[in-house]
Amino acid sequence: MTTQHPTSRLRACALRTGLALGALLAWLLTAVGCGGSDDRPRPTAAPSPPTNVEGSAFRFLVDPEGVRHDIPLEDVKRGISVPNPRDKIPAILAPRFVPVGGAEHVGAQERVIVVEVGAEARAYPLRILDAHELVNDVLGGEPLLVTWCPLCRSAMVFERRVAGVVRTFGVSGFLYRSDVLMYDHQSESFWSQIAGRAVLGPLSGTPLVERPARLTAFAAFRAEHPEGQVLGPEQEGRSSADYRRSHYDDYHARPGLMFQVDAYDRRLGLKEEVLGVAVGGAAHAWSLAWLRAQPSGPVEVVVGAQALRLLWDGAADEVRVTDAAGNAVAHLRCYWFAWYAFHQDTGLTGGASTR
Repeated sequence: MTTQHPTSRLRACALRTGLALGALLAWLLTAVGCGGSDDRPRPTAAPSPPTNVEGSAFRFLVDPEGVRHDIPLEDVKRGISVPNPRDKIPAILAPRFVPVGGAEHVGAQERVIVVEVGAEARAYPLRILDAHELVNDVLGGEPLLVTWCPLCRSAMVFERRVAGVVRTFGVSGFLYRSDVLMYDHQSESFWSQIAGRAVLGPLSGTPLVERPARLTAFAAFRAEHPEGQVLGPEQEGRSSADYRRSHYDDYHARPGLMFQVDAYDRRLGLKEEVLGVAVGGAAHAWSLAWLRAQPSGPVEVVVGAQALRLLWDGAADEVRVTDAAGNAVAHLRCYWFAWYAFHQDTGLTGGASTR
């Protein structure tokens, strides 16, 4: 991307920290408001990185006709302004954990993704995931992928066994509707986090199996799971000093987006948080502000003919979703723009009556 006023200080910071700040620099230097025209200069297409995988999604820049896809190729955006953005955000391939009692690197009110499989439970601090976005893990004997997109504030967990193969995933460096596009090392297909399927490459159209997960405060996880584990302060050759702050704080504080999406809904602000559920062919979202204002106790709802319960915990700033039998149901807590971009037929509770 060409721009007339980058600051050498910001560039030096990006290099010094080793984090992938290309997208953040684009925001700081060329931020645009929601819904307006996006006149930013676009990075010129560059050859994709060499690959020996037939039909690799990374070849779409130089061989668009030879790559399978089920989304328009023009909707695939470069998230990091370098010719080869693959793995510039390094996914965690061999995660290290510490006991919950020894997790001194996590503050009591810090936000964590919680994943539970049987009697095992782990917490993944968002501050660490801001720098990695993906964790390839095995919990309760099950290969799982913990995913986090800072641009959408979306946390989702998927099974890594896909089409009979246990896959490992990295960050492609590309985006679809402002959401992270992951890639698997085995087929080099691109996978959309929120869409939950491969969208580019040999496995295009193949779905991922989502597993329930939730966002909560670390103190709540510690109280509920005193024998649990926490993603440790040393990952992929980095130390706790590399995770002292999030490089997305400025983005979260602004009303606009770093990357525009193709559809907006004005019933809520773009970055207002919602809880979204998609079941039975139907989708519905609830404003977090509306949920916080409800009386204590479960909120009974129906989505796609399925009865659900929304359980709000104000102290932990946490929502759990269960079915009528009390089983956890996969859901997504994210920015409204992101939920609507992937669920344009969604119902909404707690928003304005007009768009």
